Amino acid sequence: RTADSQYIFATLENAEQIKKLKDILNRSKESNAVLGGEVYDSGVLFRGSTLAGSSTESKTFQSYYLLKDGEVNFSDEWPNINEMSGYIYTDDNDIDIEVNSGASLNLELGIVIGEVRRNEADENWLSINGQAVGPTASGLNYLQQAPLGERLKNSFSTWQAEGDLAADITVRVPLNIPNREPEVRLNFSVAENDIVIPEYDLEVNQLTGPVIYDSLSGLESSAMSGELFGREVALKLSSQSSDGEIETIFVDAEGAAIKEELIAWPPQSRFVRDVLTEMDGDLNYQAKLSLPQGIATDQSNSLLIDSNFTGAALNLPQPFGKTENESLALHVELQFGERQAVTGTFGDDVQFELNMEEGSVNDGVVYIGSYDAPLAAISDSDAEGIMIIGELDVLVLEEWTAFLSRLSSTSNPSEDLSSAIAFVDVQLDILELYEQELPGVAMRIEGDGQTSSWEIMLDSDSIQGQVNFPFDQTDYLSLDLAYLRLPGDEEEDLNGLSDSDESVALELEEEEVEPVDVLAGIDPRSLPRMHFTTDEFSIGSLPYGAFAFTFEPNSSGAEVNDLVFDFRGLRLGMEGPYVDGSEMDEYAQRFAPSFTWHFDGNEHRSELTGILYADDMAELLTANGYAASFESDNAIFFADLSWPGSPAFFAGSHLSGELDMDIEDGRFLQGSGGQGALRLISILNFDAIMRRGILSNDLVRTGLAYEEITAELNLDDGHVTIEDRLVISGPSSLYQITGELDLEDETILGEMFVTLPLSDNIPWLGLLTANLPLAVGTYLFDQIFGDQVDSLSSAVYTLDGPWENLEPEFKQAFGSPDAPAETVIQ
Repeated sequence: RTADSQYIFATLENAEQIKKLKDILNRSKESNAVLGGEVYDSGVLFRGSTLAGSSTESKTFQSYYLLKDGEVNFSDEWPNINEMSGYIYTDDNDIDIEVNSGASLNLELGIVIGEVRRNEADENWLSINGQAVGPTASGLNYLQQAPLGERLKNSFSTWQAEGDLAADITVRVPLNIPNREPEVRLNFSVAENDIVIPEYDLEVNQLTGPVIYDSLSGLESSAMSGELFGREVALKLSSQSSDGEIETIFVDAEGAAIKEELIAWPPQSRFVRDVLTEMDGDLNYQAKLSLPQGIATDQSNSLLIDSNFTGAALNLPQPFGKTENESLALHVELQFGERQAVTGTFGDDVQFELNMEEGSVNDGVVYIGSYDAPLAAISDSDAEGIMIIGELDVLVLEEWTAFLSRLSSTSNPSEDLSSAIAFVDVQLDILELYEQELPGVAMRIEGDGQTSSWEIMLDSDSIQGQVNFPFDQTDYLSLDLAYLRLPGDEEEDLNGLSDSDESVALELEEEEVEPVDVLAGIDPRSLPRMHFTTDEFSIGSLPYGAFAFTFEPNSSGAEVNDLVFDFRGLRLGMEGPYVDGSEMDEYAQRFAPSFTWHFDGNEHRSELTGILYADDMAELLTANGYAASFESDNAIFFADLSWPGSPAFFAGSHLSGELDMDIEDGRFLQGSGGQGALRLISILNFDAIMRRGILSNDLVRTGLAYEEITAELNLDDGHVTIEDRLVISGPSSLYQITGELDLEDETILGEMFVTLPLSDNIPWLGLLTANLPLAVGTYLFDQIFGDQVDSLSSAVYTLDGPWENLEPEFKQAFGSPDAPAETVIQ
């Protein structure tokens, strides 16, 4: 086939030799084995008769050829060998080849040994064994030209490599067998290579190990090592074949990943990237990539991922969080294609079946809780987006709000999630709100693009209403509730006590119960901004009325603005009794409504300023668990108060500030000794005073009537000073009280000035003075001057001791808080 071979023909001595060489060269020509090159220093040796008809068994033919710059095609499907230099030996039908050097697609050949042999089935096979070295990139290019199957070649088509490889090559080519494919075995060995797979934005560094391909058995099992996501990874390649055809190629990986590397991985979604920031430690994993190779199959590539998160901590809300010493199994199956299917489990109680398109999840179902049936039946729903359904043991609200707040510091995933999630519908065994547990709560969540928030509907015996959770965590959380009923320690119901039940209230008050600040563990600085309103708020069996406010956290605690409440009949920011306009304007500026919650990281303190209103004080006292010691038509309190502790730790025993009050039109009830923390008004046992005064039966029966009660009180850590006097005025009496009270010890040190009309109460005056002439004189003076002396007909009592069963001690007659001491009649 070359000029040199023509010369060889010319030097042969007889026709038989020429015929023999022609047969050999024709076989080479038919197989297109030698395509070019230079033959030199070659020779042919023929033994035997050249006569026609002589026996072929008596003839032998040997030859040798030195070839340089040759090109050999051992198979039309495989790349040619170029720049080949070596020897070709023939011995009758046997041919041996030794290649000293050569190249194939930039792979440099080492020593290559080849032979042609005829087997027992009279089949001629060309066998080649050799080595090759070169850049791994050239090896990838070589695989693109090799007959490995279009799907496998497509998998490698975009790969990029840096580094070198060494290959052992074994080729068996059938020379006279029609439709028989060559048999090829390639053993590529790479060391410390860097491989980039653009399709998945993956980079494997320091890749070391063999890749073995056999045209009969496929990719044989081989182990490799390298670095992926910043940590060592062990790789294993294998395949499944049938009838000599590769059906599936498998890539198994086992290792760990640095979270920062996973976060930086470009295909990672923003939400998953933000969730990964909540992980401490490395993520261990086992992965299996399946690459189907059959042209006719409709199977797509798939990936299985398993991890138990051992050694990694997940700072996620329950039930998704874990410590580094705990295990939490994750199993994910991804089916690639135009629409990617993602299925799997997380822990024991989370299952999911999701569909992805162009890298985004667009529909599917996530089930939380125990569920044995396939999720496909649920996912057939017409709902657009992901459905999250099931049941959950505990959901801690502040854990989720804090989690989403942390996510929003780098991104705002909520808007993306809302477009992907159809709804969340779960039954909660416990909904925990700032250390308060609400049992049996049904929760439904839907995203609202118009309000840019999650609409959360809550329904249970403990809570009912709607919570709007904003996508933008800097915006206001909104709670609009029909009721909020927090559990409490006291199960006794103190509401609606009748007169006959007052002894029960008194017994409860006598019990020494150590007060507990239920909000002591809450840092108001970390709470979200919120608008809050509820028609009914209670703790245990104790109602606290209706509340509405705006909560504004700051560096020193929080400001509570727009505060409106109706606390068991005591109202703030709501309609109250009429007060003269000019006087009300003055009070409105002085007592402008505000509430401040201070917290320095160790101690709480609360401040309240505002104008409080009430109607019937008897109902107010009863609603708060105290005896209904007096009634009223209306009452107004001007408060500027503070106390140590959170807003829930309000206690009269540690109040400081100012409290002015004006109570109108009522009466003190018969047998109603004042009890409890509200004894600022009812600290006096008026029943005892009336008995001591031997008043008329009608007055004793109906109670002491009054038209107005006024006072200005200054408080200092539960110590009360009555500024000027506490005045109880009525149509037929006047009581004025001065002095100080201790709200913690429930004691008083002061005086009470009692003024009663003389004309109807001579017996009372006689008892006061035990002096009949004086009584008669006073009576005559009263008849002459009438009402002008009513205010002078007074008695002074000393009030000293505990409030309980206090017996005012008579001090003197005809006294007045304004009168000089020397004018008082002893």
